[in-house]
Amino acid sequence: MFVILSVCLLSDPTSCRTERVQQSVDERPPVACIVEGQSTVAIWQQQHPAWHVDKWKCVPRSRLDQAL
Repeated sequence: MFVILSVCLLSDPTSCRTERVQQSVDERPPVACIVEGQSTVAIWQQQHPAWHVDKWKCVPRSRLDQAL
């Protein structure tokens, strides 16, 4: 599963991009991604303080190309 983040610069909210974070190697139930995704987003946010996470979602590897 991957967590797909829509992020924008704090200094320029119109400058946005999409990031993807691989949450686990194995395919897990979507509910596991949703529960663990909150901490994944928090960790990403701490590592990238100049960015604001606008929204995020969980996507299985099989649908990754469609989600971006």
